[in-house]
Amino acid sequence: MHNLRIELAEFDVPRLLAHWAWCIPQHYTPLFLSLFGDWFLRDGEGQVYTFDLVAGELKKIADSEIEFTALLETEEYQREWLMSQLAVAVEQRGLRRARGQCYAFQTPPMLGGQLSPDNVVVWDLAAYQSGTSKVHQQLAGLPPGGQVEIKPK
Repeated sequence: MHNLRIELAEFDVPRLLAHWAWCIPQHYTPLFLSLFGDWFLRDGEGQVYTFDLVAGELKKIADSEIEFTALLETEEYQREWLMSQLAVAVEQRGLRRARGQCYAFQTPPMLGGQLSPDNVVVWDLAAYQSGTSKVHQQLAGLPPGGQVEIKPK
């Protein structure tokens, strides 16, 4: 299997997870991140969840780590949860992330960006987590179709 994970040893877990304290329960234990910065976590009962940065949603994906590991061996779930096809396409374009980096959407999908290799760049993992969290917090109070204006500092 193509390496589609960012292992916890690559980053400061508490620092990155703190960006999501507003929507990820504190008692969840991180397992790893996808190459696109999505979180995979286990709760106290062993159930596995993902926090999808594109959707800004935490959702249960398996009743146990054993079930999760088995599902993750299938191409279907690699595509769905890890965006494996997009990761391969990005790497075919010559992009390679280094330690402490992830693949990031230049124009975030929640702001109309496409899930395509042309919209992906290599970015600092901590900066991407921080920025994406801020965007989701700002979008949380808007009605569907609401207008957003981004003003860089």
